[in-house]
Amino acid sequence: MRLLCLGVVSAITLGATAASAQQAFPPPAQPPELRAMRTDTAPAIDGRLDEPVWTRAPLASAFVQAEPRQGDAATEATDVRVVFDERYLYVGVVCHDSTGADELRVRDLRRDFDETTDDFFGIAIDGVQDGRSAMVFRVNPRGALRDQQTVDGGLADVDFDAVWIARTARDARGWTAELAIPWDTLRYREGHGTWNVNFQRMHRRKNESSGWSPWPRVMQPFRMDYAGRLTGLEPPPPGRNLRLQPYVLGDATRTETAGGRLDREQADIGTDLKWAVTSNTVLDLTVNPDFGQTDVDRQVVNLTRFSVFFPERRQFFLENRGVFFTGNGGRFEPFFSRRIGLDDAGGPIPINAGARVTMRSAGHAFGALAASQGGTGTESEFGVVRYVKNFSGQNRLGGIVAARRDRGGASNVVAGVDGFWRMSSTAFVRGTVTQSGTSGAGGEGVGGYIWIANDTNRGYFGYISELVTRGYDAQSGFVVRNDYIRISPAVIMDWRPSWRPRFVRRIQPGFTLEHFIDPKGGAVQEGFLSLRPFTLQFENGGMLQYAALPNWQRLRTPFRPVPGVRVAPGSYDYLRHALTVQTDPSARVALRFEGQVGGYFDGTLETWRGVLQATPDPRVAVSADYTVNRLNRVGGLGAALTTHLLGLETRLAANPRLQLVSFVQWNTVARQLTANARLAWEYQPLSFFTIVYNDRSPVDGRGVLTPAPFTSRQLLVKLTWIRQL
Repeated sequence: MRLLCLGVVSAITLGATAASAQQAFPPPAQPPELRAMRTDTAPAIDGRLDEPVWTRAPLASAFVQAEPRQGDAATEATDVRVVFDERYLYVGVVCHDSTGADELRVRDLRRDFDETTDDFFGIAIDGVQDGRSAMVFRVNPRGALRDQQTVDGGLADVDFDAVWIARTARDARGWTAELAIPWDTLRYREGHGTWNVNFQRMHRRKNESSGWSPWPRVMQPFRMDYAGRLTGLEPPPPGRNLRLQPYVLGDATRTETAGGRLDREQADIGTDLKWAVTSNTVLDLTVNPDFGQTDVDRQVVNLTRFSVFFPERRQFFLENRGVFFTGNGGRFEPFFSRRIGLDDAGGPIPINAGARVTMRSAGHAFGALAASQGGTGTESEFGVVRYVKNFSGQNRLGGIVAARRDRGGASNVVAGVDGFWRMSSTAFVRGTVTQSGTSGAGGEGVGGYIWIANDTNRGYFGYISELVTRGYDAQSGFVVRNDYIRISPAVIMDWRPSWRPRFVRRIQPGFTLEHFIDPKGGAVQEGFLSLRPFTLQFENGGMLQYAALPNWQRLRTPFRPVPGVRVAPGSYDYLRHALTVQTDPSARVALRFEGQVGGYFDGTLETWRGVLQATPDPRVAVSADYTVNRLNRVGGLGAALTTHLLGLETRLAANPRLQLVSFVQWNTVARQLTANARLAWEYQPLSFFTIVYNDRSPVDGRGVLTPAPFTSRQLLVKLTWIRQL
């Protein structure tokens, strides 16, 4: 506890010192305004802006840099106009470029493209006018879409997909785009004609980010307290606003086991229903949902003592997911929707039905979710209720109750409160405390965290502490493990001295401490210090970093990093060294190298990872990711044990709506070779015809004792469509 208090005081002191010298500016007292214009003639969404309506609409321009030179005028002009009719909000943009279309950067045509590699234009919309949440719509020069929901200017649901349209064109001026966003997609306060809105332009060749209403470089463009005002809107009142999304599916699977071959063929149907009850309240229903077309999780080789967090990717659970978020970035989640319909290994469990209602307003937010999963021995019901009260200054206080009832009557409940307090435009405190209870013996405990941070243009200063007691059990959530207190201060400087070479944008020395102790007696469990004397961020987006990593481990029970290797209980202190090199990630050929060498418990461990990305054309993209771990004398090994993890992805795209993606992964720890191929045609927004092929077969484990998996092959054909009722 003494260390925890010392860490809090240190973080606040460091934060206050940095705040006195910070260059980040407060939100504007008089934000810029743009008037949206009503049109009786809808523009053709072809990306060319050649209709008269675009010349008559008021203009927003004079974009200001956030990076690299905060406050300077953007080096390339951006012109934005907004019009609307009864069905859509339209955005027209001209992204001027002195080199024309020749130097535009686009990595590939995937939805939710990488924002660090592509040119793009984006709009952030806070229609409920709470100053803290936004729907963000982005498009790159080739027409690929990226959409997300954000909360508190930082928490983002990137996997959320909305119904909207964008088309682009490229010419001697640079590139142009037209966006058409249905009113039904947007969430807003009824009867209000002024919204919080901001526009962002990323000019990737110069690695320059600029916007209409300026924000400090340390912040994200969806910090809506820095947004401008879009006036003159006349959004329609909510009507019936029912959207039905049924599917039909055919599935053929062959599995070869020790007992012989098993063939299975089946057909299935199901549907999702979305009802916008009001302009800011949405009810979602699902019956027999199927997620066969969802991206598969990439396997990892986990050599730590913590569980691996895999994000939620299933569309039903994504919209307004931030309403239910009370956790700490994938380490501690009192409620995590991925626990519904998936077992601990990521295998699917059928979901019979689900319902969710979410609401956001300027004063509060509410969410409730119920779901039932079924299958032999896996029947469970889930329920969660969440309420948030917003206060002035972007502060909020919330509560959550998550419950699970399994077959046989066993039940688990987690309840807690959480809060967010923005002390200044750059400093905040966030925290959660929860209590778990389980029927029968055990399952009662406390889990929570506190995060204090000041993120300025000079650097980041923060402190995080987590507490999870031995009996804490969040069966509807996720925790990396039980019975620990985490103490984690961090300092990362943002140093841009005048003498730095022209190809270096900033120098970022810093450190992060991760220290874990026993909640009862305070005995040390484990920890490490990541000491980074230099991190060079280059102007083109590349980087070079060295880190020294002292580790201390106090094992009370045996630890098995890979099957067949057993590290005995004891005290282990060792030093590791890490080097990371990244070339320009937006180039046609980009390389990333990560290497770690040094001690590892009672032996040594070498880890080498190389990532190659090649894009001869945005319609053809190839990537290879290869990781090798070499354990020497670990756990009494008489010889070295080497693990291999190789992933190859190929993406062929006729356009952003018709793509063939294949992914092959070779994993010697799991002793399996997996292959996935997916042909997806989005014939209208969020309506898909999809063909998926999955293949799994055993490979040599090269000394690993994991049982080899059975061979299985699956062919899945699925048709989904959206019908507005």
